[in-house]
Amino acid sequence: MTPADIISGKAPLPTALSSAEIRARIGADILRRSVFSARATERGFLDLLRDTLLRLASGALSDRDAELELRGWLDEAGYAPPDGQAGGLADRTSHGRMRLVLNTSSETAAGAAMAQAQDTLTLDAYPAWRLIRLGYTRDPRDWEARWREAGRSVGWRGAARETFVARKDSPIWQALGDGTGGYSDTFGNPYPPFAFSSRMTWEPVARSEAESLGVSGSPAPSGATLSPGERELVEAARRHGPAFAADAAAELEGL
Repeated sequence: MTPADIISGKAPLPTALSSAEIRARIGADILRRSVFSARATERGFLDLLRDTLLRLASGALSDRDAELELRGWLDEAGYAPPDGQAGGLADRTSHGRMRLVLNTSSETAAGAAMAQAQDTLTLDAYPAWRLIRLGYTRDPRDWEARWREAGRSVGWRGAARETFVARKDSPIWQALGDGTGGYSDTFGNPYPPFAFSSRMTWEPVARSEAESLGVSGSPAPSGATLSPGERELVEAARRHGPAFAADAAAELEGL
């Protein structure tokens, strides 16, 4: 599963709602399957946005050219920013608004792809995620407070208290995405980005470190049951290490 796969499965969702109204009125499950932007009611624009995101994900389009294409469509459609809002985030043609839409959509697709690309061997070797900051942000949020609030709300199930590490199937990730603790800048997803322009993402945590932090166990692939062959590979990884199991998996594929 790739970010392009995630994007290609989305459908345009025209809406006249603001960002806050979208989060309050439309379920996260619907938003995960949709291409949308606050106050974007034009189907043609959303079709172009999806196409633009696909080409960005494949490397066929630069950030600059993506902005130019979207801005050109709005200009031809006769779009005008709200009175007194030209150049700001309420102006859909502004650089800041374009970067927000493109970055958020691309990062959300990448997070969803990471969450879904978890086979049995990967989960056994790397059963946990670590929340990390990727890049600079001018006004960093208090993620320690957010982690504490999210952890308390789920009884710290599968999550470490002293560091940002939790099992991949821990409910703490959904709690972060839901903004548990009263945070209203989130998306309702159990994968990054957990908030607008947060620059927070994941990195996988190896089993040895996860166990040393008290975050043990092997999450199962979502909705999947293990075949006898898969169970043998998991057991091989536990006994001899993931490299041995990977070689065994390659041999089984050739049978």
